[in-house]
Amino acid sequence: MALEDGLEQLGWLDPDRGHLPVKVLGDHKDSHEEAQPNIVVISTEFSDPEQVELGSRLTRFDWEFYADVYAESSSIGLHLAGDVRDVIGDRFSNVTTGIVGTRLSVLDLDVATPTEAFKVDVGKVRMAHSREYSRLYKAHWWMGSFIISDEYEDDVR
Repeated sequence: MALEDGLEQLGWLDPDRGHLPVKVLGDHKDSHEEAQPNIVVISTEFSDPEQVELGSRLTRFDWEFYADVYAESSSIGLHLAGDVRDVIGDRFSNVTTGIVGTRLSVLDLDVATPTEAFKVDVGKVRMAHSREYSRLYKAHWWMGSFIISDEYEDDVR
């Protein structure tokens, strides 16, 4: 996963960093379940793809993805949320992930050595801090989102 690779290169997954190590999860977090500190959850939240007609046979599907950051403290959360946003937005010149500019390589994991199957666009990367303090883990919660767009030419005439 591009985000996990980027956070690893920045040292966030290192257990000797001086804070709890960061874990990246790829499934939805139940909002009524207490979140463990220093996790990043990537999900689509049941978002339906939006089909957009660009031409006679060119189609674009947009999916909105979410990146929730649950941190152990406000300072760790601010730093981690900023790095999550910047890895997804390809703002680090010293971090190598599958994201280059606004393009993300999608790998074919069905083969022994994963290879690039196609590329998608990454855009509208945003991050905001929660204003809900009813539970301690929500006091250090950042909510991010980004759009993945896939364009292709239809085979149907």
